[in-house]
Amino acid sequence: FSGKKRKVPEEEKQRYQRTVDLVLTRYQREDGETEYRWKQSGKVAFTDHGEKIVYDSITTAAIKAGFQVAREKGWSGVKVTGSEEFRREKWIQG
Repeated sequence: FSGKKRKVPEEEKQRYQRTVDLVLTRYQREDGETEYRWKQSGKVAFTDHGEKIVYDSITTAAIKAGFQVAREKGWSGVKVTGSEEFRREKWIQG
Protein backbone atom coordinates (compact mmCIF):
# COMPACT_ATOMS: atom_id res chain seq x y z
CA PHE A 1 0.00 0.00 0.00
CA SER A 2 1.01 3.60 -0.31
CA GLY A 3 0.00 6.75 1.47
CA LYS A 4 0.25 10.48 2.09
CA LYS A 5 2.80 11.95 4.51
CA ARG A 6 2.23 14.18 7.52
CA LYS A 7 4.66 15.48 10.15
CA VAL A 8 4.83 12.99 13.04
CA PRO A 9 6.16 14.09 16.44
CA GLU A 10 9.16 12.03 17.66
CA GLU A 11 7.22 10.92 20.75
CA GLU A 12 4.50 9.42 18.56
CA LYS A 13 7.07 7.62 16.36
CA GLN A 14 8.60 5.95 19.41
CA ARG A 15 5.22 4.55 20.48
CA TYR A 16 4.70 2.89 17.10
CA GLN A 17 8.20 1.44 16.89
CA ARG A 18 7.76 -0.63 20.05
CA THR A 19 5.18 -3.08 18.67
CA VAL A 20 6.89 -3.43 15.29
CA ASP A 21 10.19 -4.20 16.99
CA LEU A 22 8.68 -6.99 19.12
CA VAL A 23 8.38 -9.44 16.20
CA LEU A 24 10.40 -7.85 13.39
CA THR A 25 13.96 -6.69 12.79
CA ARG A 26 14.73 -3.77 10.47
CA TYR A 27 17.43 -4.19 7.81
CA GLN A 28 18.58 -1.11 5.90
CA ARG A 29 19.53 -2.23 2.40
CA GLU A 30 22.29 -0.64 0.32
CA ASP A 31 19.66 0.75 -2.06
CA GLY A 32 18.12 2.75 0.82
CA GLU A 33 15.03 0.61 1.22
CA THR A 34 14.19 -1.05 4.53
CA GLU A 35 13.27 -4.71 4.96
CA TYR A 36 11.32 -5.87 7.98
CA ARG A 37 12.19 -9.49 8.76
CA TRP A 38 10.70 -11.93 11.23
CA LYS A 39 12.98 -12.25 14.25
CA GLN A 40 12.51 -16.03 14.50
CA SER A 41 12.87 -17.09 10.86
CA GLY A 42 14.74 -14.17 9.27
CA LYS A 43 12.29 -14.19 6.33
CA VAL A 44 11.12 -10.87 4.90
CA ALA A 45 7.67 -9.83 6.12
CA PHE A 46 7.54 -6.60 4.08
CA THR A 47 9.76 -3.96 2.48
CA ASP A 48 9.45 -0.20 2.85
CA HIS A 49 10.20 1.31 -0.58
CA GLY A 50 9.76 4.89 0.63
CA GLU A 51 6.48 5.75 -1.06
CA LYS A 52 4.99 2.26 -0.70
CA ILE A 53 5.18 -0.87 1.43
CA VAL A 54 5.27 -4.25 -0.31
CA TYR A 55 4.41 -7.42 1.62
CA ASP A 56 5.99 -10.85 1.32
CA SER A 57 3.88 -12.19 4.19
CA ILE A 58 0.11 -11.81 4.46
CA THR A 59 -0.27 -12.46 8.16
CA THR A 60 -2.18 -10.43 10.72
CA ALA A 61 1.05 -9.52 12.53
CA ALA A 62 2.81 -8.38 9.32
CA ILE A 63 -0.15 -6.29 8.23
CA LYS A 64 -0.48 -4.71 11.67
CA ALA A 65 3.25 -3.93 11.70
CA GLY A 66 3.00 -2.40 8.22
CA PHE A 67 0.26 -0.07 9.43
CA GLN A 68 2.48 0.95 12.34
CA VAL A 69 5.32 1.75 9.95
CA ALA A 70 2.90 3.79 7.82
CA ARG A 71 1.85 5.77 10.90
CA GLU A 72 5.50 6.21 11.86
CA LYS A 73 6.15 7.62 8.37
CA GLY A 74 3.29 10.06 8.89
CA TRP A 75 0.89 8.61 6.33
CA SER A 76 -2.65 9.82 6.95
CA GLY A 77 -4.25 7.31 4.58
CA VAL A 78 -3.39 4.32 2.43
CA LYS A 79 -4.35 2.81 -0.91
CA VAL A 80 -4.35 -0.99 -0.76
CA THR A 81 -3.85 -3.21 -3.81
CA GLY A 82 -3.43 -6.96 -4.01
CA SER A 83 -5.48 -10.09 -3.59
CA GLU A 84 -8.97 -10.00 -2.13
CA GLU A 85 -7.69 -11.84 0.97
CA PHE A 86 -4.95 -9.24 1.50
CA ARG A 87 -7.28 -6.26 0.99
CA ARG A 88 -9.83 -7.80 3.41
CA GLU A 89 -7.18 -8.33 6.09
CA LYS A 90 -5.89 -4.75 5.62
CA TRP A 91 -9.41 -3.43 6.02
CA ILE A 92 -9.92 -5.45 9.22
CA GLN A 93 -6.58 -4.30 10.67
CA GLY A 94 -7.18 -0.70 9.61
